Amino acid sequence: MAYADCPGRPRSTDGVRGAYRWPRHRASPVSLPRPCLGPDCGELTQNGSYCSKHRTKNKSKNKTSFRERGYDAKWDRLSAKARKQQPWCTYCGQTTDLTGDHRVPITARPDWMHEPFNLVVACRRCNSSKRATHTQADIDEIEALIAARKARIQRYQP
Repeated sequence: MAYADCPGRPRSTDGVRGAYRWPRHRASPVSLPRPCLGPDCGELTQNGSYCSKHRTKNKSKNKTSFRERGYDAKWDRLSAKARKQQPWCTYCGQTTDLTGDHRVPITARPDWMHEPFNLVVACRRCNSSKRATHTQADIDEIEALIAARKARIQRYQP
């Protein structure tokens, strides 16, 4: 006799053998109260995170939206075009949850916000973990690419 067929063991509610969900008519098991995660606070909470005093302090009211930081429709089009041309992450090769990422952050060079040479395709995980890690070599390479593009444009102008 299999363990799932033992008398006294609650049966699966969704028909999958071995899977068990707590029946809706029974109360769920009581979780033990845990201390607040706030600094120097030992107040016990039922949700296991922050007490009511620290819960409101953790939400940033000064956080600006991505539109307020300069990510406009032009950025949306540039990012979508880059993701269409390269449908994988530059850093890990993942093909899902892709974003456009600035090689040199716009805090360092705001004039390169819509510069295609400053854009790489990265998955959300790599984009979040990369942060503002750029080198002078990155800046020099992008400046050289921009200068070469300007020279090509001037060559064909009368």
